[in-house]
Amino acid sequence: MSILLSQNMFSIGASKLGISLASLASSEMRSDFDSVNISIAFIDSIFASELIIKASILKAELESSVSRLSENIVTEARRIELIAGSSRLSFLELPQELYRVSGREIQNPDAYYKMSDLRKTLFSEGINPNNLIEPTLKFAFESIEPLMIDMWDDIILLHVSELNFEVDRYIEDLLVRYNISVSDHNSYEDD
Repeated sequence: MSILLSQNMFSIGASKLGISLASLASSEMRSDFDSVNISIAFIDSIFASELIIKASILKAELESSVSRLSENIVTEARRIELIAGSSRLSFLELPQELYRVSGREIQNPDAYYKMSDLRKTLFSEGINPNNLIEPTLKFAFESIEPLMIDMWDDIILLHVSELNFEVDRYIEDLLVRYNISVSDHNSYEDD
């Protein structure tokens, strides 16, 4: 039951991340440049990543409790905390919690923490949506995707291409334009 819960959380997060990046790229590639959609895609990518990280935390806790047969499975309260969120597990604290329970570190922590700073700036001072595109892509592909591969054997572009192949290709062009490192996707091309 709980493994299914972590899988569902991950699937929703990965789909949401794919949708938000597709929206970001679609808005950037249109000539009328939709700044509101870029801002929404930025916020949605943070929410999606929270789901992915929380699902990974839950999965790691479940795998750990199964390997220690003497202890009980993850408590209902902990599952609710990871699903519904709590003040204890803010966006900034998720990398430490992930490391605590799994030993896995978020790759490119600077890109991860920059998203939090940009979110504060977006709501307090405002920010040009153009300045959200590169950090959002860097965050998604350099911080979140390595975790997706490590814990879930999945990549972001699999969730974008379901939506629109043209947008998928445009995201790849943006990754090259902004010199963003992507995880090794070769193993997915052979499947």
